[in-house]
Amino acid sequence: RSFIFTTGLPECVARQALAGLELANAERRERLADRVRRLRTGLAELGVEALGEHHVVPIVLGSRTMAVAEKLLARGFWAAGIRAPTVPPGHERIRITCSSEHTPLQIDQLLAALEQTLKEVA
Repeated sequence: RSFIFTTGLPECVARQALAGLELANAERRERLADRVRRLRTGLAELGVEALGEHHVVPIVLGSRTMAVAEKLLARGFWAAGIRAPTVPPGHERIRITCSSEHTPLQIDQLLAALEQTLKEVA
């Protein structure tokens, strides 16, 4: 039916979604919460205000957004740059997505890279 109705999911996609739900256990949720706390605490220590309170962490940087995103990518960290018109002019941001599979070391390395990048992109 997915060939007839565009809203019908292919069976393989539905099975992948079910497999993902099976992996979403309490231990992974707790580990994700810990990683998000570590990232958000580290950002606060850098004096960087992060919006929201979940695992997707937006950081408003305005006109510096794309330069910061590019430098982070060159350092091995993908943080999507979100520009106008997706967000209002002056509210451009990078968006960091934290997962339960990120290690504390990876989060610390991202924070160090972001600190250095913010010094370079004034």
